[in-house]
Amino acid sequence: MEAKAWRFSLLAALPGIVIDSLLKQWNIFEFGVPNRAPLFIDFTTIGLIPTWLMMLWLGFTTFVWSIRDTITSISTKWLLVAVSIGGALSYWSGMKLEAVFFTLPVFDTSLILMLIWLALTRYMLWLLSIFNKRAN
Repeated sequence: MEAKAWRFSLLAALPGIVIDSLLKQWNIFEFGVPNRAPLFIDFTTIGLIPTWLMMLWLGFTTFVWSIRDTITSISTKWLLVAVSIGGALSYWSGMKLEAVFFTLPVFDTSLILMLIWLALTRYMLWLLSIFNKRAN
């Protein structure tokens, strides 16, 4: 993977990791899947989300980089709506799989997540525009 892709993936994943860690600290999330693999460091002892979720963030943002041309060709309005709903649904799926537990009612947590994903999507679109300008 090229250096620019790594930089984008790390810069795009970092806010998601921090926000999820804050939601964990504020007891909005609880994680039911422990770090069982011996190669993974248990970051939960210092207040961060589980390693598997950090890796999921990096995988997601790497995928965003891979389809950046498609993403930037979609109407921003529809992209914001779709990703806000899709992002919240991904956590709902994690809840159904018992990887994450919501401490608030599902509706309330979903609204919070939709707003967070709205902001994260705006940030990623802004970051993509910066990386695209550097390419020219």
